[in-house]
Amino acid sequence: MVATYYVGTCSWTDRTLIEEGSFYPPSLKNSAERLSFYAQNFNTVEVDSSFYAFPAERNAHLWVERTPASFLFSVYLSQNPSIGPSLFFKRRVT
Repeated sequence: MVATYYVGTCSWTDRTLIEEGSFYPPSLKNSAERLSFYAQNFNTVEVDSSFYAFPAERNAHLWVERTPASFLFSVYLSQNPSIGPSLFFKRRVT
């Protein structure tokens, strides 16, 4: 059996990745373009913004559309049950 390893960062919109200037090409101007580029270089990302607010279903669908089928989203959640139900989606959002 071959193991699959996932390598990524905490966010495709991380300020350091954007401002440092050596990861994203300067031509990428928005988070949608950055996510598509990011997914060409990594196979997972932590969605840390979900710790503060549950992601909108529309956004989750857009993330899935902009990444390959094998891409893994790891959603970071608060332990506070009032934020929303536990969510971890590997690929498709229903």
